[in-house]
Amino acid sequence: NDTTKCVRCLAGETARTLGSSACSNCDLGEFGGVETDKPIPRHGFCFDCPAGYYNDAKSSLFCLPCPVDTFGVKIRATAAGDCQ
Repeated sequence: NDTTKCVRCLAGETARTLGSSACSNCDLGEFGGVETDKPIPRHGFCFDCPAGYYNDAKSSLFCLPCPVDTFGVKIRATAAGDCQ
């Protein structure tokens, strides 16, 4: 008798592989978001921080903008130091 059940990952978490039995935190340089291109928006997705933003914490729901007078060209930047 299989008792494995699918569970929803929370915002800021994802299941990195199909059939995964657990959710994991979004990594540095990523943010947890909602997939909105489907008829019903779904949580549990991690997206890369775009150029000009960074994220230095896991499981974050948003990326931080580069400091004033700097810009980052790196996608998935993990620290303010990635901004120049």
